[in-house]
Amino acid sequence: MLGRRVEIVQRLKIAQERTREAYERTFKGHDLHPGTDIAGAWPFITAAYSGIEQTFKFLIAEAEGKTVEELVATPRPKGAKGEARFPYRHHNLATLFRFLGDSLREALAEEYRRFRTLHQYIEPATLAAFLDSVSAEDGRGYERWRYSLTAPEAKIPTNSADALLSIWDVAVQLCDTDREGWRLRGVYEQLSEGFGWSLEEIMGKLNEERMNSADSADAYHDFRGEARDWMRAHGGLLNAYAKLVHRAHRRRMPGADEDGVSAPLAECLRRWLAAGERRAVQARADVDVFVDRAAGYRGPAQGVRWNRDTAGFEDVPWGLCETLADEPPPGAYRFEDDRRGTERVYQQRLVYRRGFRVVENHPAREAMPAGKWLCTLCGQKADVPNGELTVRFWENPDDEDGFYVEVDGCEDTKEGRFVREVLRVESENTRGEGAYIVESDLEPGG
Repeated sequence: MLGRRVEIVQRLKIAQERTREAYERTFKGHDLHPGTDIAGAWPFITAAYSGIEQTFKFLIAEAEGKTVEELVATPRPKGAKGEARFPYRHHNLATLFRFLGDSLREALAEEYRRFRTLHQYIEPATLAAFLDSVSAEDGRGYERWRYSLTAPEAKIPTNSADALLSIWDVAVQLCDTDREGWRLRGVYEQLSEGFGWSLEEIMGKLNEERMNSADSADAYHDFRGEARDWMRAHGGLLNAYAKLVHRAHRRRMPGADEDGVSAPLAECLRRWLAAGERRAVQARADVDVFVDRAAGYRGPAQGVRWNRDTAGFEDVPWGLCETLADEPPPGAYRFEDDRRGTERVYQQRLVYRRGFRVVENHPAREAMPAGKWLCTLCGQKADVPNGELTVRFWENPDDEDGFYVEVDGCEDTKEGRFVREVLRVESENTRGEGAYIVESDLEPGG
């Protein structure tokens, strides 16, 4: 019996891993034709439905001391409430979830909660609600997906292959709890391990390079000890990496002086950014969502962090309060830009590199106040003689072709003249017709 159990768990594990691998290699998604999206996701969603069903039934059968075949053949006790004559002979994931033991349900629900704190676009707030949704009201969500290729008129439940594969992964892990050294590895653990393995590899490679190129053993550097202290000061491995991503997106790479670390560790951190997690995480969507949220270019927050107290990912709020104007400020420089915001990123690099203290508020365009100009970045520099130099970026959701940069204060200082001249020249370069100054009917001081 033990050998049979080991065989089943191994099959479930390999099936989940191979489905995930195929999904990561081949699924593109987001096709203009919805039917193509459905067809592209079909192999993975139908496989995950079936995999979760079989894993749930195996866990239920184990708790009752039965095989899955015996469980499915078990009729409902006489006098028990319920319509189904055979309560396990179906594909309804929501119903099967309710038959699981309390500890299994709690573990699955907790990992789904953590997964959803990263993947905020998934609407159902709980695992029970998600399984209710994908199973459909009549419990035939799996059948509808299974036959969706030849029944395009049928309404299939909204689904997420990433969520299904994550649930299946956790469920399979829960089949193997008696293994020595077992511990549940959810989205947080897998991301941490992936980025951690990458960092370990880079530290080893750098020490190897240093030892091979130096004349003495003094070339060895305690990367691990210094990195441990640096990460602890930044809230742990994932939070430290998220901060690096946020800065790198603004063209600010790790540096010894800026980060207060040794030159060898600064080089290590730069390589870490370039390497990412080196594909050590199976779920690419977890990595992509984490890095996108950490970059904080546009959206509800300027970054992401792991909150150890709540055991979940959370937004890092924008540091700049909402500041609006009806028109661009007088004297602001006009910049043309592309839809990716390439020019904006390039110009904000000047503000960061000149030592300004920068705060941002850069929501998605559709979330910006309609018809208004929003200050999306404010940089202030107080160490300028005779005052404070301020640079502000202004954007309007109705103006998709560019933005304005306002410079305020310190007109007669070297730094003030330098910043204005650079912005004037850069503005001219984007427009191709000389610096563009916003016209205003206001008199100076009006």
